[in-house]
Amino acid sequence: MASAWGQVTVGDRGRQGGRDLEPARETLRPFTDYRRSALVTVYVYPGDAAAEVYRNDELVAEPQPRGPADNALMVRFFDIDPRGETVAFLIYKEGYRDARLLVRIGRHTNQVLGVVLASDYEADRILFETPGLGGSAIAAVLPDGSDRAIVVDTPDADSQPAVAPGGYRVAFASGAPGARRVLILDRRTGDIEALLDEQGSDYSSPGWLDDRRVVVLRRFGGHADIEIHDLDSGTRRVMPGTGEVRDPVPDPRGGRVVLASDAYGAGWDLAEWDLGSDQVHRVTSLPGDEWAPAINPLNGRVAYAWDAGEEAGPAIALGAGDPPVVFRAPAREAAFAPDGELLFVLTPEGVVGQPPGVTWWAHPARSEVAVGGLTWGRFARLDPEPALVVLETDVGRGLIRVDPADQPMAARQFLDLIDTGFYETTRVHRVSPGLAVQLGCPLGNGTGGAGPPLPPEPSRLALERGRVAFEPEGAGLASSRLFIALDDLPHMDHPGAFGEVVEGLPVLSRLLPGDRIRRTYRVRFDEADYFAEP
Repeated sequence: MASAWGQVTVGDRGRQGGRDLEPARETLRPFTDYRRSALVTVYVYPGDAAAEVYRNDELVAEPQPRGPADNALMVRFFDIDPRGETVAFLIYKEGYRDARLLVRIGRHTNQVLGVVLASDYEADRILFETPGLGGSAIAAVLPDGSDRAIVVDTPDADSQPAVAPGGYRVAFASGAPGARRVLILDRRTGDIEALLDEQGSDYSSPGWLDDRRVVVLRRFGGHADIEIHDLDSGTRRVMPGTGEVRDPVPDPRGGRVVLASDAYGAGWDLAEWDLGSDQVHRVTSLPGDEWAPAINPLNGRVAYAWDAGEEAGPAIALGAGDPPVVFRAPAREAAFAPDGELLFVLTPEGVVGQPPGVTWWAHPARSEVAVGGLTWGRFARLDPEPALVVLETDVGRGLIRVDPADQPMAARQFLDLIDTGFYETTRVHRVSPGLAVQLGCPLGNGTGGAGPPLPPEPSRLALERGRVAFEPEGAGLASSRLFIALDDLPHMDHPGAFGEVVEGLPVLSRLLPGDRIRRTYRVRFDEADYFAEP
């Protein structure tokens, strides 16, 4: 979670939509008055954020100028501090999941007291290989070089880490070259399982197309293939042959894999496997060798190692143009930040970061620590705090607060199903007007589930209006079918709820049988953020 605090006073004049706006001279109204009209313009920078707050066309609070306006995001709020001092907003920026923004405003001073940008991710991390038990381990560090920690260290040499988009799993190669396997660390449990471990094969260079599909390089019998493995079905897809290949990297936006190939008679060149057409075509044709691609997650631009035979040795090139943009600091590997604004490279001195157009700066990891396998990861949060779940349906969306303390097994089951996207294939199967909406049956008729029934768990949350629980099933609770109460239901013989709709209950009450659940995801709810002092 990144935060930016500071006293920012209201400006004398503001502008919105080309009109002059007079500043608010009065003290702020209770934020309940803004329930349908508050609007925030958010400026987001690496490690910083600021906000302009409007009520209708009235400028309520304005920060000092913070840079180019094209970084502005328009957002809407979804929760309010009961004490009336904080507004929380749900924002979206390309390349990021939905995140929360907390704007703290003094009620009697018209000052923006601070901004907290938070998401369901713990933090961005730079991952790399570092000395370990078997020769190398996987470590992670914050972009500023702090909080360095070992992520995984098995008795074998661990290398080439890749973080799944959901932030819970890390794939990596383990073993000596020629007999490596691909393992997956589940950060929630600490368990490590083998994804690919086949006698006579050497598996390396794992990368995630999504949370279910992993791209790998497989060498077998002197030949190399690039394969996509589906974790759910166990099936594999092999790239059409194109000479010797290395360094496959999936595009975070999906649809393609970029790799190095020697099939074009000019040393190593970059090529692209289009997953839609199943065709492979050349991307670069520079003199010398190009390898180790990294892909900007927003615009798809490729950075890569390039050796043109000059005395300076390998450098990092950006883009496929002739000539490309070249960073002349000797480097072997590169990685983009998730927002695409920051490029990190591994040089002989260690990991260095460079924003576009700015001279080299920072050393997040020194050469005695970082020895290879540079990548960027976004770790999901693992703490047991309450979570906010977004439920998008045919009629709109609602926000559900889930607290594992109420029904631990049921809450964990629900959040696990959210994380796997289970509900995105289901429909509403029953509605009792004014009483309850029921959904989450994979069969669509109210008889199926994600597994065997759960045991009953007593909860302090009775089935009152807005509460969310699993349906009764036999002596226990259904494994996936949800029961959303539209009224107080004291007559029901039920152990209680694990969550509550905190916004959007009138929307969800309009659901009808057959309506689809279009999308589900969660954002963390951090109680301390609301009451922390700036």
